[in-house]
Amino acid sequence: VHNSIAGLARVLPGRHAVVGTYHLTREEPNPIDGNPDGVNEFVAIIGRRNDVATITDISQTRRIVMRAGTNPLLNWLFVSENNEQPSWLPPTSITPSSSPYIADMQAPVTVPVLGFNVSELNYPANDPNGDPFGGNPAGTAIHPNTNEPIYPEAYDDPFDDLRFPADTTRLNEKRVHLQRLANPLLPYNAVTNPYRTIDAMNIDLTVFNGMAGSSGPEIPKDNANTRFSSRERGDSATGISRDLWSDQTTGPRATGAGAIATHYFNEGFLHSLGGLNVTFGTRFNKNYSDSTLSTAPVSVPADEFVGAPNSSASFGQPFPWLTWNNRPFVSQHELMLVPHSRSSRLLRNYSLVDPLNVSRVYDATSGEKHYGHLLNFFATRYFDTLTSTWTPGPDLYRLFDYTNVPSRFMGTETWLDPTTFASGPGTARLQPPFNRIFSFRETGKPNINTIFEPRVWDAVRGPNSTLTNFSTLIDSRRGYGVTGNAAVTMDATVPTFFGNAFRSADAGDLVPVESMMRAGVESTLLRSGALTASTTQTQTDAHFAVTSAGVHVEPNRNPYFRYQNIQRLSNLVTTRSNVYAIWVTMGFFEVTVENDGTGTFVERLGQEAGRETGEVKRHRAFYIVDRSIPVAFQPGENHNVDHAILLRRIIE
Repeated sequence: VHNSIAGLARVLPGRHAVVGTYHLTREEPNPIDGNPDGVNEFVAIIGRRNDVATITDISQTRRIVMRAGTNPLLNWLFVSENNEQPSWLPPTSITPSSSPYIADMQAPVTVPVLGFNVSELNYPANDPNGDPFGGNPAGTAIHPNTNEPIYPEAYDDPFDDLRFPADTTRLNEKRVHLQRLANPLLPYNAVTNPYRTIDAMNIDLTVFNGMAGSSGPEIPKDNANTRFSSRERGDSATGISRDLWSDQTTGPRATGAGAIATHYFNEGFLHSLGGLNVTFGTRFNKNYSDSTLSTAPVSVPADEFVGAPNSSASFGQPFPWLTWNNRPFVSQHELMLVPHSRSSRLLRNYSLVDPLNVSRVYDATSGEKHYGHLLNFFATRYFDTLTSTWTPGPDLYRLFDYTNVPSRFMGTETWLDPTTFASGPGTARLQPPFNRIFSFRETGKPNINTIFEPRVWDAVRGPNSTLTNFSTLIDSRRGYGVTGNAAVTMDATVPTFFGNAFRSADAGDLVPVESMMRAGVESTLLRSGALTASTTQTQTDAHFAVTSAGVHVEPNRNPYFRYQNIQRLSNLVTTRSNVYAIWVTMGFFEVTVENDGTGTFVERLGQEAGRETGEVKRHRAFYIVDRSIPVAFQPGENHNVDHAILLRRIIE
């Protein structure tokens, strides 16, 4: 449990938090100006000095010092006597001119924990003589100063001698788990609000004797395997990938004996406590206008970016997003960003798109997908034109035909009396809070299939949009291998210029000729860039996906930006129309009965009546029909179909 006296500070944007152990408190000087600040800090000592005069002088002993408290601007962490100048401190030639001081790396929030130990074993139940801990009877062996139970006969040797016979670093000794309440706004409850694991990481254990130069020939020192260094997240090779979320780590770096010559344990301590991991590459520095600072960026970043990964020029990219839409969804396609893993495995499954290893995401038999922590909504069964059979697939894209985000417009749904529909016959699936009936109107959404004007499509795209242009939209909607032609360009083998209209995922095979058959996903907004049905399984990206953009909106590192057009489109357009304008023209023609030459008499359509005299008559009418209005249907009967006709006009 953290020290409740100091309190916890908020972790401000761009800053880090350090959870660390301590075993004593004492007033320490502020590492910026060297002056005491009137409060006690939390201290963990790293061994002792090797000279008799200063062995008990903590002020000259290597130690980790944490300044904690509820004010995040007054928190800091400092490794004293480590022969290093902390990267977040200013150069010695610079005098801080503001308070709180913004340095190269903003000081972290600290969370001190008393006696946090990953190596201590359970103590034996009895002392060397066999008497129980605390004495027999219980309570007879008590420490005179602390009033705590003790062994009647003390042990001479440490309990862990056999486990740790020499100075060394034991890799992956323990594993630490980061947990949070399922609902952080409510108190803990083992059943209704338990702690959920959200991250985990291995811990290395460096074993050393910091109290003597040697503990005998059987306990060697200065072991070449000692790596007194922090284990870090990130790419060990270059650090440029900066995959903040993956739980893959880089092991501790090698350290050398003798770096801290004044101490018995003299290994150098390499760490990035409270700052950017070494594996994440170069960070943004504060430009002090000091010619000696060769790493200062050309442009001065805002203070809140100091310490963040340097994403300018060739230094690397910003951290990728782990999108979590803690807000009402814009469209049902934002479900594509919901991780498929439980919280404890989310970061283990997390992965980014590898631009050098393109995934065939539409081919369900490949098992490939863009992001390891997300479901693949593109994988589909498809019609194999070579074998005239359908391959199996998960077809998760069909989910979007059964989900929607309710319209924000008034009048698009009818609310039912919550008292009447609270229970009883006929109230199933209409009980509060589901006591509403949708009108199936999609107010303000044009049907993407009826867009024939580039300016209408440009209005949907919006300024600076990465959506495809109007010509590319027409090519996809036409559905046969002709690109760049007019919207009504026909093909001799396809009976329509809507060969692949946007429609339900279950309508891919509802076509008049086999060559027009499409995989279900190819009928939806998640369709690929394929212009023919036979190439679906080879596709690697959706037609409306963003595949390249600036470093700040990189789609290979951020599924939010890769899928943003699909998510926007399902909020802006629809693939259905409920209101139709219908023109009806009725003409009169002569019908003749003729012998077809085989003895069979057939009726043939002749000329239009009145053509010879110039008295042709045609009756024309105009109707507006709203199919969202429920009416009865029975073949051969007219019940209340008239209710669905909003407007009728007889022209002549």
